[in-house]
Amino acid sequence: MKSVIKAVVFDMDGTITVPVLDFSLIKAEIGVAGDRPLLESVLALDGAERAGAEAILLRHELRAAHDSRLNEGVAETLGALRAAGLKTAILTRNCRVPVDIVLEKHDLHFDAIVTREDSLPKPNPDGLHKVSGIVGVDAEQCIMVGDYEFDILVGHAAGAITVLYAPQGHSFQTVPDFEIRSMLELVGLVRILNEG
Repeated sequence: MKSVIKAVVFDMDGTITVPVLDFSLIKAEIGVAGDRPLLESVLALDGAERAGAEAILLRHELRAAHDSRLNEGVAETLGALRAAGLKTAILTRNCRVPVDIVLEKHDLHFDAIVTREDSLPKPNPDGLHKVSGIVGVDAEQCIMVGDYEFDILVGHAAGAITVLYAPQGHSFQTVPDFEIRSMLELVGLVRILNEG
């Protein structure tokens, strides 16, 4: 029987790593008002104002990368997915340098990495389509795993199966295809989907 799932795409902050970025603090430091998303607010700025905001954001991202800890079960899950012959990838709204720091610190390896420098940021499906092209599978053969609503939205928009990683539950309006409390549940879920 043909495999349904051939690749698993992960968000980074809060999914691969324990969430440590304080977005409220970053937004306050940059001057982003209200509920407007941080990254979109930064990208809407011009010239020196944008450069200053990007520098603040990068400083926080670098600190988070250096202080990063893996979520429980991540290393084992990645190993099991590779052993099962699946491709793995990172799709993040982060920039590349902090991602590289996290991967080197924790000795992690992925078949594709797409950051905000490579594509339009989540929830735009551009990044997930780029990931699927790099690993050579259709987006419909991917699982998108993340801890935030943008991860669900990008998966839906690209036609991927969505898995919300929510150890404490969630309160998002957007409903994922599946929800897991432990990263280790992901391996069993992929097996069930591919056997079904």
